[in-house]
Amino acid sequence: MAAFWPFYWACISAICLRYLLLGMEPSEISERIARQKLIDDSLPEGIVAINRNGSIISANQTAQHLFGQPLSLNDPLPATLRALLFAPATRQTSGSEVAFQDKRLLVTTNDLRVRGRVIGQVSLIRDMSAITGLIDKLAGTEHYISSLRAQTHEFMNQLQVINGLLELAEYPRALQFMQEITNSYHQDVGAVTDKIKWPAMVGLILGKRQEAKEQGFSLTIDAQSAVTQVTFENRVEVLALRIVSNLLDNAIAAITAPKSTDQVTLRLVLTATGTLTIVVTDTGSGISPAVRTQMFTQGFSTKGPQRGYGMSLIMAAVTTLKGTLAITANSPQGTVVTIQVETGAPK
Repeated sequence: MAAFWPFYWACISAICLRYLLLGMEPSEISERIARQKLIDDSLPEGIVAINRNGSIISANQTAQHLFGQPLSLNDPLPATLRALLFAPATRQTSGSEVAFQDKRLLVTTNDLRVRGRVIGQVSLIRDMSAITGLIDKLAGTEHYISSLRAQTHEFMNQLQVINGLLELAEYPRALQFMQEITNSYHQDVGAVTDKIKWPAMVGLILGKRQEAKEQGFSLTIDAQSAVTQVTFENRVEVLALRIVSNLLDNAIAAITAPKSTDQVTLRLVLTATGTLTIVVTDTGSGISPAVRTQMFTQGFSTKGPQRGYGMSLIMAAVTTLKGTLAITANSPQGTVVTIQVETGAPK
């Protein structure tokens, strides 16, 4: 009988140990862990998992590359990343889009459960920057193409009018009508395309001009603007388009009670060495000193929750392109934002 109890407790211990090891042998566990790490590191998505104390229990190479820092096991996850990945706003089955530096990330967060008990959380992170940048670029090109199609259709109609006037020998009226067409073209499209030979940027500007027009004020191109026909590296072009797009969005939004005299002005100048100067001037409400100290903080916004990414994206893009940013007051009202970035030697 005395020999029974040690055998009994050994059996109980073995059963408990097997339960804790999820029915696997130690060698099988080791093999699965090694295999899982290889799989995790080969994924294009980043994976970060933490326990209930906020310590890292898993982080693949893609995640470390996305965030530009080592994420070591058992170390506390940095507070900025914890707020970014595991905030309540990111806990959506379809994922939530967030900004990190100059990247747009799609984050999906779920609980980690073992036998029904929550032991931590895991986030799946997908870098959407290339996709959203390509969408922005294509959207600008689409605006440009649509504008050209509209011009073609309109010019056909106008040619028919001119032909009719000439057949009726209404030569002074035909000359006046052609002058009106020329003036209208330069006001609507020519003012942009004459100075900026960058199709994606032209399309972006035409789209923003339409937005401003619908709100009752104008978006104009500064007479000093000059961008020749060039080809940029795709990443550089995407960042430049992102800067201009967000600056114009902010300038348009700053004019809260539009009047016909209100105006947003854009100046784009590209030098032969690749320095791109971007100046956006508006006659909006201006930026208070209190807001100016926080405006580049991700998530800070005067427009409500789930906003506050535009200025942080602008600053991140400017930093990536080794540029500078300055904000001054516009007289008598509004804001002037001046940015200079290096795009590399244009091709």
